[in-house]
Amino acid sequence: MRRRVLEAQRRSSPIGTREDVEELIRGAGFEPAERDNWYRIIRR
Repeated sequence: MRRRVLEAQRRSSPIGTREDVEELIRGAGFEPAERDNWYRIIRR
């Protein structure tokens, strides 16, 4: 039962992949970048 709930929840989530997150950030007018614990850019 628990597995079904988690699978259903995952399917309804609007953000599924890293690409989805990057697209949302770009859509908001920003440049996505991966950062470390000190907020330094690791990867753009």
